[in-house]
Amino acid sequence: MHKSLRIAEIVSPILECFDTDELSPRIHSPALILRRDPSSIQTLANLTRTCRALQEPALDILWRDIPDISVLVKHLCYESSSTP
Repeated sequence: MHKSLRIAEIVSPILECFDTDELSPRIHSPALILRRDPSSIQTLANLTRTCRALQEPALDILWRDIPDISVLVKHLCYESSSTP
């Protein structure tokens, strides 16, 4: 692992490039909303599993914007059921 991957000021802007949004029309509203691109979420998730130096910054970006409270509740319920 290169020493530069340990510097947050270098890693964070690089990972921010993977966090892209797309405009999508709401079904019941003419207004456009921003929605995270599924491929960018998958890329960041893969980075968390690939490199320890990128794990924390990538997780911070992934959990920065939670689209729905059900996503958080689902993961909390999974964590509590997996512990003995």
